[in-house]
Amino acid sequence: MLPTKNKLPVFKALFYIALSVFVFSGLPAFIWSSYCYHQKERIKDSKYTITKLALTGPVKEAIKSVHIEEILGLSSNKPQNIFTFNCAEAKKRLAKSGVIKKASISIEEPSTVLVEYTAREPVAYVADYTNLVMDQEGALFPLVPYYTPKRLPKVYFGIKIEPMVYGKFEDEKFEVAQNILSYFEKLNLKSQTIQSIDVSNLRANSVGKQEVVVEITEELGRKNFVRYLRLTCSNYLEEIEHYLSLKQMSMPDDLIIDLRLLPCAYITPVSEASSI
Repeated sequence: MLPTKNKLPVFKALFYIALSVFVFSGLPAFIWSSYCYHQKERIKDSKYTITKLALTGPVKEAIKSVHIEEILGLSSNKPQNIFTFNCAEAKKRLAKSGVIKKASISIEEPSTVLVEYTAREPVAYVADYTNLVMDQEGALFPLVPYYTPKRLPKVYFGIKIEPMVYGKFEDEKFEVAQNILSYFEKLNLKSQTIQSIDVSNLRANSVGKQEVVVEITEELGRKNFVRYLRLTCSNYLEEIEHYLSLKQMSMPDDLIIDLRLLPCAYITPVSEASSI
């Protein structure tokens, strides 16, 4: 006769079944319910109202905190609980402003929002628009209210940006302007200052009208004289270098220097020219 196996009493078996159901379904539900209740209580608690914005970055106070607060929608008139603050959405807002190159956002209980950011540095005005500047990467953003007015070169692109969206703008004209600005920045010439760059005719229908015009102020003695450099759309850096090597350019007059037919340079006083 085979030995019979031990059987659990019905009551104990039902108890174990109920316990396993509670552990695998009821307990997580209870924990989640407790968490939600705790979150609701913290949202109601004034202790967790955002009262501080901590900013860090490679440049101290590159953008004033009041402007960051405005972008993020933080206002003392509209108190916000730190647990209702959406860090991902806040990061999108900073990117949309155009003035912030990159940022990371987090919260620190009970009432602090931490923002680590890098601001864009304006290198030139986009002369086709009001209150629009660009950085060395070709990204567009407004100057005011984030920066005070600056003495920067003007760039004429001759293009319409519709709709206006801040951020990096991919276009050959921006690349040419960036290259020229970067070239002069590396040279760091004290006597030569770029006033404007005109790339509006870079893609003109007529090949003869395709050109880049760079306006430079040259300091001679205690006076400043204007140099309008007419350049090709491809060899503009080589042509600028040729201009800088010309000794006879030290002439006390405003000049138009056509460098499109190297190694020749055609020089015309502005007073004698009908157009630039």
